[in-house]
Amino acid sequence: MHAANLAARREVATVLGAGAGSELPLAELAGRFDRLVLVDLDGPSMLRSLRQIPRHLRSRVDLKIVDVTSFASGLIESTARAVESSSSAAESFQRLGRILDGLQAREPPDLPPSDLVVSSLLLSEIPRYPFSFAAQAVDDRFGVAIQTWERSDDFYRRLVEVAVDDHVQLMVDLVRPEGVIYFSDTVARGLAQHSDDGAVRRAVEARAAPHFIQLGLADSASDVAPAVNRLCRAQHSPRTEAAAFERLLSLYRDADDRFFEPLLPVSALRDRSTQRGLVLKESPTSWWWLAYPCRIRSGSGAFLVSNWILGLRD
Repeated sequence: MHAANLAARREVATVLGAGAGSELPLAELAGRFDRLVLVDLDGPSMLRSLRQIPRHLRSRVDLKIVDVTSFASGLIESTARAVESSSSAAESFQRLGRILDGLQAREPPDLPPSDLVVSSLLLSEIPRYPFSFAAQAVDDRFGVAIQTWERSDDFYRRLVEVAVDDHVQLMVDLVRPEGVIYFSDTVARGLAQHSDDGAVRRAVEARAAPHFIQLGLADSASDVAPAVNRLCRAQHSPRTEAAAFERLLSLYRDADDRFFEPLLPVSALRDRSTQRGLVLKESPTSWWWLAYPCRIRSGSGAFLVSNWILGLRD
């Protein structure tokens, strides 16, 4: 709600990719703004989100069942036709390559100018759906994995590029001159591969020692390694273990980025935002979403979430 408090006017708030809205304060937004617009292709999920809002405020809520992108629906239709009309996986890949070469953002959806625009955990998901659709279509028809296509990585990278361009432009088009954009998304996932490098592991554990001692998990630096192995064994409170995992994740990320899989090109997102006239109203903040904390010691169990509050340049 902090971003909502920064909006100069309280007429319209628009939530992009609202879905079920489980991570959003929809009731508070409906109480704060004259009109709350929820946008998603998933109508049933948005109906569930509506139940979060008190009955006396529901008249302020508009549900817009539309694609929040200018390209994904058309791309999926083109992909379906390309695969269905192909006689082999190789031919389908050729057709997908031509689609890739012509892929670009188009006209954005028709949505109202807004005093607050919310995009939460949405952008990183946009490229995955058309890519997964293409992969499933090729596999269903020909029993071939899309990863065998030499351009599959290019396909996904181009989807990300177009999604970033498209989403930034949509936010620019929607936000009013004195309005505010709240953007939050997962930018990295880790550990993408667990560190077997003894030097890195020892360095991380040494730097974690003061924090582990403060949490009561270790008595000295030499106790950190055994303390890490005791996590997720119901010996400590969830809050204590979460604090320990967050510290370890931050230290591993500082030590070596290769242990984390990037989910969004943050630099490109920042550059596109600046080019389109957006400026940061406050310094970005980040936090760890511990989705599967007990996997962190051996694989990907956490997501790094970045929060930005933006507005139009004066």
